[in-house]
Amino acid sequence: SETPNIFGEDEVKLLRELAGDVSFALDHIDKTRRVDYIATHDQLTGLPNRALFLDRLMQTTTLAKNKGELLAVVLFDIKRFSYINDTFGRQAGDILLRKITDLFQKNVENSASLARIGPDIFAVIYTNFGHAAEVAKFTDSLREKVMADDFTVYEQAIHISVQAGIALFPSDGLDAETLFSNAEAALKRAKSQHGDITSFYTPNLNAKVAERLSLESRLHKALKRDEFILHYQPKVDLSTGHIIGLEALIRWQDPVNGLISPMHFIPTLEDTGLIIPVGYWVMQEAMHMSTTLREMSLPIAVNVSPEQLRENDFVHSVEEIISTTGKQHRFDIEITESVIMHNIDKNVKKLNELCKMGIELSIDDFGTGFSSLAYIARLPIAVIKIDRTFIQNLNSNDNLEIVKAIISLAHSMKLKVVAEGVETKKQAQQLRFLRCDQCQGYLFSKPVPADEIVRMLSSSSSISPKQITH
Repeated sequence: SETPNIFGEDEVKLLRELAGDVSFALDHIDKTRRVDYIATHDQLTGLPNRALFLDRLMQTTTLAKNKGELLAVVLFDIKRFSYINDTFGRQAGDILLRKITDLFQKNVENSASLARIGPDIFAVIYTNFGHAAEVAKFTDSLREKVMADDFTVYEQAIHISVQAGIALFPSDGLDAETLFSNAEAALKRAKSQHGDITSFYTPNLNAKVAERLSLESRLHKALKRDEFILHYQPKVDLSTGHIIGLEALIRWQDPVNGLISPMHFIPTLEDTGLIIPVGYWVMQEAMHMSTTLREMSLPIAVNVSPEQLRENDFVHSVEEIISTTGKQHRFDIEITESVIMHNIDKNVKKLNELCKMGIELSIDDFGTGFSSLAYIARLPIAVIKIDRTFIQNLNSNDNLEIVKAIISLAHSMKLKVVAEGVETKKQAQQLRFLRCDQCQGYLFSKPVPADEIVRMLSSSSSISPKQITH
Protein backbone atom coordinates (compact mmCIF):
# COMPACT_ATOMS: atom_id res chain seq x y z
CA SER A 1 0.00 0.00 0.00
CA GLU A 2 3.05 2.29 0.41
CA THR A 3 4.16 1.78 -3.23
CA PRO A 4 1.09 2.06 -5.43
CA ASN A 5 3.08 3.22 -8.49
CA ILE A 6 5.08 -0.02 -8.75
CA PHE A 7 2.08 -2.42 -9.10
CA GLY A 8 -1.22 -2.00 -10.81
CA GLU A 9 -4.58 -2.71 -9.14
CA ASP A 10 -4.70 -6.29 -10.42
CA GLU A 11 -1.18 -6.99 -9.18
CA VAL A 12 -1.98 -5.55 -5.72
CA LYS A 13 -5.15 -7.66 -5.48
CA LEU A 14 -3.21 -10.81 -6.41
CA LEU A 15 -0.49 -10.07 -3.84
CA ARG A 16 -3.08 -9.60 -1.12
CA GLU A 17 -4.70 -12.94 -1.99
CA LEU A 18 -1.32 -14.64 -1.93
CA ALA A 19 -0.52 -13.07 1.46
CA GLY A 20 -3.80 -14.40 2.81
CA ASP A 21 -3.01 -17.87 1.47
CA VAL A 22 0.45 -17.79 3.06
CA SER A 23 -1.02 -16.68 6.41
CA PHE A 24 -3.59 -19.45 6.24
CA ALA A 25 -0.91 -21.99 5.30
CA LEU A 26 1.34 -20.94 8.19
CA ASP A 27 -1.58 -21.12 10.62
CA HIS A 28 -2.53 -24.54 9.24
CA ILE A 29 1.05 -25.79 9.63
CA ASP A 30 1.11 -24.56 13.24
CA LYS A 31 -2.19 -26.33 14.02
CA THR A 32 -0.99 -29.51 12.33
CA ARG A 33 2.15 -29.47 14.44
CA ARG A 34 0.06 -29.04 17.60
CA VAL A 35 -2.20 -31.94 16.62
CA ASP A 36 0.84 -34.11 15.84
CA TYR A 37 2.39 -33.22 19.20
CA ILE A 38 -0.79 -34.07 21.09
CA ALA A 39 -1.01 -37.39 19.23
CA THR A 40 2.56 -38.39 20.07
CA HIS A 41 3.16 -36.99 23.56
CA ASP A 42 1.82 -37.51 27.05
CA GLN A 43 -0.07 -34.34 27.96
CA LEU A 44 0.78 -34.46 31.67
CA THR A 45 4.55 -35.01 31.54
CA GLY A 46 5.39 -33.88 28.01
CA LEU A 47 7.19 -37.18 27.41
CA PRO A 48 6.74 -39.24 24.23
CA ASN A 49 3.75 -41.57 24.50
CA ARG A 50 3.52 -45.25 23.61
CA ALA A 51 3.02 -44.63 19.87
CA LEU A 52 6.07 -42.35 19.54
CA PHE A 53 8.17 -44.61 21.76
CA LEU A 54 7.45 -47.62 19.53
CA ASP A 55 8.27 -45.57 16.44
CA ARG A 56 11.62 -44.51 17.92
CA LEU A 57 12.28 -48.07 19.07
CA MET A 58 11.74 -49.28 15.52
CA GLN A 59 14.26 -46.74 14.23
CA THR A 60 16.78 -47.53 16.98
CA THR A 61 16.42 -51.28 16.40
CA THR A 62 17.07 -50.87 12.66
CA LEU A 63 20.13 -48.74 13.40
CA ALA A 64 21.46 -51.25 15.96
CA LYS A 65 20.95 -54.08 13.48
CA ASN A 66 22.92 -52.25 10.80
CA LYS A 67 25.75 -51.39 13.19
CA GLY A 68 25.77 -54.71 15.03
CA GLU A 69 25.15 -53.01 18.38
CA LEU A 70 23.17 -53.98 21.47
CA LEU A 71 20.17 -52.18 22.91
CA ALA A 72 17.70 -52.74 25.71
CA VAL A 73 14.09 -51.83 26.39
CA VAL A 74 13.59 -51.08 30.08
CA LEU A 75 10.09 -50.63 31.51
CA PHE A 76 9.58 -49.11 34.99
CA ASP A 77 6.34 -49.60 36.93
CA ILE A 78 5.42 -47.25 39.79
CA LYS A 79 4.06 -49.79 42.24
CA ARG A 80 0.52 -49.20 43.59
CA PHE A 81 0.27 -45.79 41.95
CA SER A 82 -3.54 -46.20 41.81
CA TYR A 83 -3.52 -46.35 45.60
CA ILE A 84 -1.87 -42.90 45.73
CA ASN A 85 -4.57 -41.56 43.39
CA ASP A 86 -7.33 -43.10 45.50
CA THR A 87 -5.86 -41.90 48.79
CA PHE A 88 -4.66 -38.38 47.97
CA GLY A 89 -6.67 -37.59 44.83
CA ARG A 90 -5.81 -37.54 41.12
CA GLN A 91 -4.32 -34.06 41.31
CA ALA A 92 -1.80 -35.27 43.88
CA GLY A 93 -1.02 -38.22 41.61
CA ASP A 94 -0.37 -35.82 38.72
CA ILE A 95 2.04 -33.78 40.85
CA LEU A 96 3.88 -36.93 41.84
CA LEU A 97 4.16 -38.12 38.22
CA ARG A 98 5.71 -34.80 37.18
CA LYS A 99 8.26 -35.07 39.97
CA ILE A 100 9.12 -38.64 38.99
CA THR A 101 9.45 -37.50 35.37
CA ASP A 102 11.91 -34.78 36.38
CA LEU A 103 13.99 -37.34 38.26
CA PHE A 104 13.99 -39.74 35.28
CA GLN A 105 15.00 -36.96 32.88
CA LYS A 106 17.93 -35.96 35.10
CA ASN A 107 19.25 -39.53 35.21
CA VAL A 108 18.62 -40.78 31.67
CA GLU A 109 21.49 -39.73 29.39
CA ASN A 110 19.39 -39.49 26.22
CA SER A 111 16.10 -37.92 27.30
CA ALA A 112 14.64 -38.56 23.84
CA SER A 113 14.69 -42.28 24.66
CA LEU A 114 12.42 -41.78 27.70
CA ALA A 115 8.63 -42.14 27.45
CA ARG A 116 5.50 -42.54 29.55
CA ILE A 117 3.62 -45.44 28.01
CA GLY A 118 0.93 -46.03 30.64
CA PRO A 119 -0.64 -44.43 33.72
CA ASP A 120 2.17 -45.71 35.93
CA ILE A 121 4.72 -47.08 33.44
CA PHE A 122 7.81 -45.34 32.05
CA ALA A 123 9.99 -46.73 29.27
CA VAL A 124 13.64 -46.20 28.30
CA ILE A 125 15.63 -47.27 25.23
CA TYR A 126 19.09 -47.97 26.66
CA THR A 127 22.09 -48.10 24.30
CA ASN A 128 25.89 -47.93 24.34
CA PHE A 129 26.59 -50.94 26.56
CA GLY A 130 28.57 -54.13 26.17
CA HIS A 131 27.00 -56.54 28.66
CA ALA A 132 23.60 -57.21 30.25
CA ALA A 133 25.13 -56.45 33.65
CA GLU A 134 25.49 -52.81 32.61
CA VAL A 135 21.76 -52.63 31.84
CA ALA A 136 20.94 -54.16 35.23
CA LYS A 137 23.25 -51.66 36.95
CA PHE A 138 21.62 -48.72 35.13
CA THR A 139 18.10 -50.02 35.85
CA ASP A 140 18.66 -50.71 39.54
CA SER A 141 20.47 -47.39 39.98
CA LEU A 142 17.51 -45.50 38.50
CA ARG A 143 15.01 -47.52 40.55
CA GLU A 144 16.94 -46.85 43.75
CA LYS A 145 17.14 -43.11 43.05
CA VAL A 146 13.38 -42.93 42.64
CA MET A 147 12.73 -45.02 45.76
CA ALA A 148 15.26 -43.02 47.81
CA ASP A 149 13.83 -39.64 46.83
CA ASP A 150 11.71 -37.81 49.39
CA PHE A 151 8.58 -37.06 47.40
CA THR A 152 6.26 -34.64 49.14
CA VAL A 153 2.73 -33.96 47.89
CA TYR A 154 0.52 -31.54 49.81
CA GLU A 155 3.01 -31.72 52.70
CA GLN A 156 2.54 -35.50 52.80
CA ALA A 157 5.71 -37.62 52.42
CA ILE A 158 5.17 -40.44 49.92
CA HIS A 159 7.46 -43.44 49.48
CA ILE A 160 7.64 -44.83 45.96
CA SER A 161 8.36 -48.45 45.03
CA VAL A 162 9.53 -49.33 41.52
CA GLN A 163 9.70 -52.60 39.59
CA ALA A 164 11.37 -53.06 36.22
CA GLY A 165 11.33 -55.41 33.23
CA ILE A 166 14.10 -55.67 30.63
CA ALA A 167 14.36 -57.15 27.12
CA LEU A 168 17.62 -57.15 25.14
CA PHE A 169 18.28 -56.79 21.42
CA PRO A 170 19.02 -59.01 19.57
CA SER A 171 18.69 -61.98 21.97
CA ASP A 172 15.09 -61.22 23.05
CA GLY A 173 13.73 -59.93 19.75
CA LEU A 174 14.90 -58.78 16.31
CA ASP A 175 12.16 -56.21 15.80
CA ALA A 176 10.65 -53.44 17.89
CA GLU A 177 7.27 -55.11 18.42
CA THR A 178 8.74 -58.39 19.70
CA LEU A 179 11.29 -56.60 21.86
CA PHE A 180 8.67 -54.39 23.47
CA SER A 181 6.27 -57.30 24.02
CA ASN A 182 9.00 -59.29 25.76
CA ALA A 183 9.91 -56.31 27.97
CA GLU A 184 6.24 -56.19 29.01
CA ALA A 185 6.37 -59.91 29.85
CA ALA A 186 9.46 -59.30 32.00
CA LEU A 187 7.71 -56.44 33.79
CA LYS A 188 4.65 -58.61 34.48
CA ARG A 189 6.88 -61.19 36.10
CA ALA A 190 8.54 -58.49 38.23
CA LYS A 191 5.10 -57.28 39.34
CA SER A 192 4.00 -60.82 40.24
CA GLN A 193 6.94 -61.25 42.60
CA HIS A 194 7.09 -59.95 46.16
CA GLY A 195 9.27 -56.90 46.72
CA ASP A 196 10.79 -54.39 44.33
CA ILE A 197 12.76 -56.27 41.70
CA THR A 198 14.24 -56.07 38.22
CA SER A 199 13.33 -58.93 35.90
CA PHE A 200 15.05 -59.88 32.63
CA TYR A 201 13.06 -61.54 29.88
CA THR A 202 13.56 -65.30 29.50
CA PRO A 203 12.15 -67.49 26.69
CA ASN A 204 9.62 -69.25 28.94
CA LEU A 205 8.07 -65.97 30.11
CA ASN A 206 5.61 -65.74 27.23
CA ALA A 207 4.17 -69.09 28.23
CA LYS A 208 3.83 -67.83 31.82
CA VAL A 209 2.18 -64.61 30.67
CA ALA A 210 -0.23 -66.59 28.49
CA GLU A 211 -1.02 -68.79 31.50
CA ARG A 212 -1.61 -65.70 33.63
CA LEU A 213 -3.93 -64.16 31.02
CA SER A 214 -5.82 -67.45 30.81
CA LEU A 215 -6.21 -67.49 34.61
CA GLU A 216 -7.52 -63.91 34.59
CA SER A 217 -10.09 -64.81 31.93
CA ARG A 218 -11.20 -67.91 33.83
CA LEU A 219 -11.57 -65.94 37.07
CA HIS A 220 -13.82 -63.39 35.35
CA LYS A 221 -16.00 -66.28 34.15
CA ALA A 222 -15.88 -67.95 37.58
CA LEU A 223 -17.44 -64.87 39.18
CA LYS A 224 -20.21 -64.72 36.57
CA ARG A 225 -20.90 -68.47 36.82
CA ASP A 226 -20.93 -68.63 40.65
CA GLU A 227 -17.98 -71.02 40.79
CA PHE A 228 -16.65 -69.61 44.07
CA ILE A 229 -17.73 -71.31 47.30
CA LEU A 230 -17.01 -70.83 50.99
CA HIS A 231 -15.61 -73.36 53.41
CA TYR A 232 -15.83 -72.81 57.15
CA GLN A 233 -13.33 -73.58 59.91
CA PRO A 234 -14.40 -73.61 63.58
CA LYS A 235 -12.81 -71.44 66.26
CA VAL A 236 -12.64 -73.24 69.59
CA ASP A 237 -12.62 -71.85 73.13
CA LEU A 238 -9.54 -73.42 74.74
CA SER A 239 -10.98 -73.36 78.25
CA THR A 240 -14.29 -75.10 77.45
CA GLY A 241 -13.86 -76.82 74.09
CA HIS A 242 -16.94 -75.03 72.74
CA ILE A 243 -17.07 -73.84 69.14
CA ILE A 244 -17.53 -70.10 69.49
CA GLY A 245 -17.19 -68.92 65.90
CA LEU A 246 -16.29 -69.72 62.30
CA GLU A 247 -13.91 -68.34 59.72
CA ALA A 248 -15.13 -68.23 56.12
CA LEU A 249 -12.45 -69.23 53.60
CA ILE A 250 -12.96 -68.94 49.85
CA ARG A 251 -12.40 -71.80 47.41
CA TRP A 252 -12.77 -71.99 43.63
CA GLN A 253 -14.80 -74.92 42.28
CA ASP A 254 -13.28 -74.94 38.80
CA PRO A 255 -15.23 -77.20 36.39
CA VAL A 256 -11.98 -78.40 34.78
CA ASN A 257 -9.46 -78.58 37.63
CA GLY A 258 -11.78 -79.16 40.59
CA LEU A 259 -11.37 -77.44 43.96
CA ILE A 260 -8.60 -74.81 43.87
CA SER A 261 -6.90 -73.35 46.95
CA PRO A 262 -7.02 -69.54 47.37
CA MET A 263 -3.21 -69.33 47.36
CA HIS A 264 -3.37 -70.10 43.61
CA PHE A 265 -5.86 -67.37 42.64
CA ILE A 266 -6.12 -64.67 45.34
CA PRO A 267 -2.99 -62.79 44.10
CA THR A 268 -4.48 -62.62 40.61
CA LEU A 269 -7.83 -61.44 41.99
CA GLU A 270 -5.98 -58.64 43.78
CA ASP A 271 -3.88 -57.65 40.75
CA THR A 272 -6.91 -57.49 38.44
CA GLY A 273 -9.23 -55.73 40.89
CA LEU A 274 -11.62 -58.70 40.89
CA ILE A 275 -11.01 -59.01 44.62
CA ILE A 276 -13.47 -56.13 45.12
CA PRO A 277 -16.62 -57.88 43.80
CA VAL A 278 -15.42 -61.28 45.04
CA GLY A 279 -14.77 -59.83 48.51
CA TYR A 280 -18.28 -58.42 48.72
CA TRP A 281 -19.69 -61.76 47.53
CA VAL A 282 -17.85 -63.44 50.43
CA MET A 283 -19.47 -61.02 52.89
CA GLN A 284 -22.93 -61.68 51.46
CA GLU A 285 -22.44 -65.46 51.65
CA ALA A 286 -21.21 -65.17 55.24
CA MET A 287 -24.35 -63.18 56.10
CA HIS A 288 -26.55 -65.90 54.58
CA MET A 289 -24.71 -68.56 56.60
CA SER A 290 -25.10 -66.42 59.73
CA THR A 291 -28.83 -66.42 59.09
CA THR A 292 -28.81 -70.22 58.70
CA LEU A 293 -27.00 -70.59 62.04
CA ARG A 294 -28.98 -67.84 63.80
CA GLU A 295 -30.08 -70.14 66.65
CA MET A 296 -26.44 -70.81 67.56
CA SER A 297 -25.47 -67.12 67.37
CA LEU A 298 -22.04 -67.97 65.97
CA PRO A 299 -20.18 -65.01 64.42
CA ILE A 300 -18.53 -65.68 61.07
CA ALA A 301 -15.25 -63.94 60.26
CA VAL A 302 -14.29 -62.92 56.72
CA ASN A 303 -10.95 -61.68 55.45
CA VAL A 304 -10.70 -58.23 53.88
CA SER A 305 -8.00 -57.45 51.31
CA PRO A 306 -6.04 -54.18 51.08
CA GLU A 307 -7.85 -53.32 47.84
CA GLN A 308 -11.23 -53.59 49.56
CA LEU A 309 -10.23 -51.45 52.53
CA ARG A 310 -8.80 -48.88 50.14
CA GLU A 311 -12.19 -48.33 48.48
CA ASN A 312 -13.67 -44.96 49.42
CA ASP A 313 -17.16 -46.46 49.78
CA PHE A 314 -16.01 -49.61 51.60
CA VAL A 315 -17.86 -48.84 54.83
CA HIS A 316 -21.04 -47.91 52.96
CA SER A 317 -20.89 -51.17 50.95
CA VAL A 318 -20.52 -53.22 54.15
CA GLU A 319 -23.47 -51.37 55.66
CA GLU A 320 -25.62 -52.20 52.62
CA ILE A 321 -24.73 -55.89 52.83
CA ILE A 322 -25.69 -56.01 56.51
CA SER A 323 -28.97 -54.22 55.88
CA THR A 324 -30.08 -56.88 53.38
CA THR A 325 -30.32 -59.63 56.02
CA GLY A 326 -30.89 -57.73 59.25
CA LYS A 327 -28.58 -56.45 61.97
CA GLN A 328 -29.29 -59.37 64.29
CA HIS A 329 -26.96 -61.47 62.13
CA ARG A 330 -23.43 -60.42 61.42
CA PHE A 331 -20.03 -61.24 60.07
CA ASP A 332 -16.78 -60.11 61.64
CA ILE A 333 -13.75 -58.84 59.75
CA GLU A 334 -10.13 -59.96 59.79
CA ILE A 335 -7.42 -57.68 58.38
CA THR A 336 -3.67 -58.25 58.33
CA GLU A 337 -1.60 -55.79 60.35
CA SER A 338 0.40 -54.65 57.30
CA VAL A 339 -2.85 -53.57 55.63
CA ILE A 340 -4.02 -51.60 58.65
CA MET A 341 -0.71 -49.82 59.15
CA HIS A 342 -0.76 -48.37 55.63
CA ASN A 343 -2.53 -45.00 55.76
CA ILE A 344 -3.29 -45.53 59.44
CA ASP A 345 -5.41 -42.40 60.01
CA LYS A 346 -7.85 -43.13 57.22
CA ASN A 347 -8.09 -46.80 58.17
CA VAL A 348 -8.73 -46.07 61.86
CA LYS A 349 -11.69 -43.91 60.83
CA LYS A 350 -13.12 -46.69 58.65
CA LEU A 351 -12.60 -49.33 61.31
CA ASN A 352 -14.32 -47.20 63.94
CA GLU A 353 -17.34 -46.89 61.66
CA LEU A 354 -17.40 -50.68 61.22
CA CYS A 355 -17.33 -51.16 65.00
CA LYS A 356 -20.39 -48.93 65.34
CA MET A 357 -22.24 -51.47 63.16
CA GLY A 358 -21.45 -54.22 65.68
CA ILE A 359 -18.63 -55.75 63.63
CA GLU A 360 -15.79 -57.27 65.64
CA LEU A 361 -12.35 -56.60 64.16
CA SER A 362 -9.35 -58.93 64.28
CA ILE A 363 -5.72 -58.44 63.31
CA ASP A 364 -4.83 -61.52 61.28
CA ASP A 365 -1.33 -63.06 60.94
CA PHE A 366 -0.11 -61.02 63.89
CA GLY A 367 3.65 -61.00 64.34
CA THR A 368 4.54 -61.02 60.64
CA GLY A 369 4.05 -57.31 59.92
CA PHE A 370 5.66 -54.11 61.13
CA SER A 371 3.05 -52.54 63.37
CA SER A 372 4.12 -50.55 66.39
CA LEU A 373 2.47 -50.86 69.79
CA ALA A 374 1.52 -47.18 69.64
CA TYR A 375 -0.49 -47.80 66.47
CA ILE A 376 -2.10 -50.98 67.79
CA ALA A 377 -3.39 -49.02 70.79
CA ARG A 378 -5.21 -46.68 68.38
CA LEU A 379 -7.02 -49.46 66.55
CA PRO A 380 -10.58 -50.44 67.52
CA ILE A 381 -9.74 -54.14 67.42
CA ALA A 382 -11.06 -56.89 69.69
CA VAL A 383 -8.94 -59.88 68.64
CA ILE A 384 -5.34 -60.67 67.77
CA LYS A 385 -4.70 -63.82 65.73
CA ILE A 386 -1.20 -65.21 66.18
CA ASP A 387 0.32 -66.25 62.86
CA ARG A 388 0.52 -70.00 62.28
CA THR A 389 4.31 -69.93 61.76
CA PHE A 390 4.78 -69.27 65.49
CA ILE A 391 2.39 -72.08 66.42
CA GLN A 392 3.99 -74.64 64.11
CA ASN A 393 7.35 -74.05 65.81
CA LEU A 394 6.02 -73.74 69.34
CA ASN A 395 8.64 -76.19 70.58
CA SER A 396 11.28 -73.58 69.88
CA ASN A 397 12.07 -71.56 73.01
CA ASP A 398 12.18 -68.34 70.98
CA ASN A 399 8.76 -68.93 69.45
CA LEU A 400 7.32 -69.99 72.78
CA GLU A 401 8.51 -66.74 74.36
CA ILE A 402 7.13 -64.70 71.45
CA VAL A 403 3.70 -66.35 71.73
CA LYS A 404 3.75 -65.87 75.50
CA ALA A 405 4.61 -62.17 75.05
CA ILE A 406 1.86 -61.65 72.44
CA ILE A 407 -0.77 -63.23 74.69
CA SER A 408 0.38 -61.17 77.68
CA LEU A 409 0.38 -57.97 75.62
CA ALA A 410 -3.07 -58.66 74.16
CA HIS A 411 -4.61 -59.43 77.56
CA SER A 412 -3.11 -56.26 79.06
CA MET A 413 -4.95 -54.37 76.28
CA LYS A 414 -8.20 -56.28 76.97
CA LEU A 415 -7.95 -58.15 73.66
CA LYS A 416 -8.76 -61.79 72.95
CA VAL A 417 -6.12 -64.04 71.37
CA VAL A 418 -6.67 -66.70 68.71
CA ALA A 419 -3.93 -69.15 67.68
CA GLU A 420 -4.04 -70.26 64.04
CA GLY A 421 -2.78 -73.52 62.60
CA VAL A 422 -3.12 -75.72 65.70
CA GLU A 423 -2.44 -79.28 64.53
CA THR A 424 -1.38 -81.29 67.61
CA LYS A 425 -2.69 -81.90 71.14
CA LYS A 426 0.62 -80.71 72.54
CA GLN A 427 0.22 -77.34 70.81
CA ALA A 428 -3.32 -76.98 72.17
CA GLN A 429 -2.17 -77.89 75.67
CA GLN A 430 0.72 -75.42 75.55
CA LEU A 431 -1.56 -72.65 74.33
CA ARG A 432 -4.10 -73.43 77.04
CA PHE A 433 -1.33 -73.27 79.64
CA LEU A 434 -0.26 -69.89 78.23
CA ARG A 435 -3.90 -68.73 78.66
CA CYS A 436 -4.56 -68.32 74.94
CA ASP A 437 -8.30 -67.74 74.51
CA GLN A 438 -9.16 -69.51 71.27
CA CYS A 439 -7.61 -71.57 68.53
CA GLN A 440 -8.39 -73.05 65.15
CA GLY A 441 -6.64 -75.66 63.06
CA TYR A 442 -6.68 -79.20 61.71
CA LEU A 443 -6.59 -80.67 65.24
CA PHE A 444 -10.25 -79.71 65.52
CA SER A 445 -11.39 -79.44 61.91
CA LYS A 446 -10.13 -78.50 58.50
CA PRO A 447 -12.20 -75.92 56.56
CA VAL A 448 -15.33 -77.73 55.34
CA PRO A 449 -18.28 -76.88 53.03
CA ALA A 450 -21.40 -75.16 54.38
CA ASP A 451 -23.57 -78.28 54.58
CA GLU A 452 -20.86 -80.18 56.44
CA ILE A 453 -20.31 -77.44 59.01
CA VAL A 454 -24.08 -77.31 59.61
CA ARG A 455 -24.13 -81.09 60.27
CA MET A 456 -21.09 -80.77 62.54
CA LEU A 457 -22.67 -78.01 64.59
CA SER A 458 -26.05 -79.77 64.73
CA SER A 459 -24.50 -82.91 66.22
CA SER A 460 -22.21 -81.09 68.66
CA SER A 461 -21.26 -77.51 69.38
CA SER A 462 -18.11 -78.47 71.26
CA ILE A 463 -14.83 -80.32 70.86
CA SER A 464 -13.93 -83.20 73.13
CA PRO A 465 -12.09 -81.72 76.13
CA LYS A 466 -9.61 -84.62 75.89
CA GLN A 467 -8.18 -83.01 72.78
CA ILE A 468 -7.21 -80.01 74.87
CA THR A 469 -6.71 -81.10 78.46
CA HIS A 470 -5.19 -84.60 78.17
